Amino acid sequence: MKVSKLIARSLASSMGLGSSEQLLGRSGYRVLGLVLKSLISLAVILFIYHRFVSAEQQLSVLAFLSGIQLNGGAVALSLAAALFMVLNWSMEVIKWKYLVSSQFDLPWKRAAKGVLSGITFGLFTPNRVGEFFGRVLTLGAGQRVKGALLSMVNGIAQTVATLTFGVLGILLFLYRFGPESLGWIPTIILQSTVLLTLGLAMILYYRIDLFTEFLLRIPRLGKYSEQIQVFASLSNDLLSKIYFLSIVRFATFIVQYLIVFRALMPGQGMLEVLSASILTLFSITLLPFVPVPDLLLRESFALGYFELYQFDPIGVSIVVFVVWGINVALPSVIGAITLFTFRFFKTKE
Repeated sequence: MKVSKLIARSLASSMGLGSSEQLLGRSGYRVLGLVLKSLISLAVILFIYHRFVSAEQQLSVLAFLSGIQLNGGAVALSLAAALFMVLNWSMEVIKWKYLVSSQFDLPWKRAAKGVLSGITFGLFTPNRVGEFFGRVLTLGAGQRVKGALLSMVNGIAQTVATLTFGVLGILLFLYRFGPESLGWIPTIILQSTVLLTLGLAMILYYRIDLFTEFLLRIPRLGKYSEQIQVFASLSNDLLSKIYFLSIVRFATFIVQYLIVFRALMPGQGMLEVLSASILTLFSITLLPFVPVPDLLLRESFALGYFELYQFDPIGVSIVVFVVWGINVALPSVIGAITLFTFRFFKTKE
C-alpha cells in the first residue's frame, strides 16, 4: 500500500501535477465550478422564461407581433436590430480590451468571454451592476482587483456618455414642453444647469486619478495600494478612447429603439421616439440602486416619457420588451454558455 502511494506521488511529481492532496483540491474546485456554472445557466433560462411568460400574459406580445405585416422592410429592420446588438456589445468588448490591456495582456477572445459572462451576471442585478463579476472571473487571480477597478472606470465612462445624451434629451424635452409649462426664463435656466452638470462630469472623468488619492486615505485599503494606483496610470488619450466608444455604444441603444419602433409602431414621429428613448435610458442610469429588475424599471420610465407624446402604452411596453430580448436576453444565454469555457477558481497566474 505504501509502495503504491509512493509510486502515485512520484508520477504526480514527475508530471508536474503536485501532491495527491493538491489533485483532490483541484478536482473539488472543478466540480464546484461546474455546479455553479450549471446553477447560473439554469437561473438565466428560468429568469428569461419567466419574463417572456409575464410579458405574454400582460401584453399579449405574440398576438401584437402576429398583427404586424411581415414584409421585406420588416424583416430588414429586424435584422438591423440584431446587427446593432452585435455592434453594441462589440463596442463593450473593445472598451474592456483597451482598459485591461493598459495593465496586462488580455487576448481578444478572453475579452469577449468576459463581456458575455458579465451580461449573464448583470441579468439579475439592478442597472446591471453585476456585470463586473463575470468580467473579473475571466482574469487571473492576481489580476482581478485591478480588473474590478477598471470595470468601475468603464462604468463611469458609460455613465458620462449616457449623461451626454441625457442632456441632449433634456434639451429637446424642455424645448418641446418647457416654455408652455414653465416659461422661457426658467427653461433657459434649466437648460444651462444641465449643460453645466455635463461639464462638471467631464472634468471629474478626466481627473479620475483623484480616486487614487481618495481611496488611499482609507486605512483598510492600504494593502491594495498597488492596485489602486491603476486610476492614476490611465492616460487622457485612453480615457478619450473609452469615452468615444461609450458614446458609440449608447448611440447603438438609441438606434435600436428607433428601428424597433419603426418596425412595430411605424406611425410614430422619430424625433419624439428619440427624445423619449434618451430620457428613458438616462433616467435608469440616475437610479442605479433601485432594487427592481432592469426591465421593469426601463418599462416604467418609458411609459412615463412616451405617454407625454401620446404613444400607445401597450405598444411602448412591447417595444421595450423586444429591445430587452434582443439586447440583453439573447446575449445572456450566449454568456451562460460561455461560462463553461473558463475556470471560476484560479490559484495562480
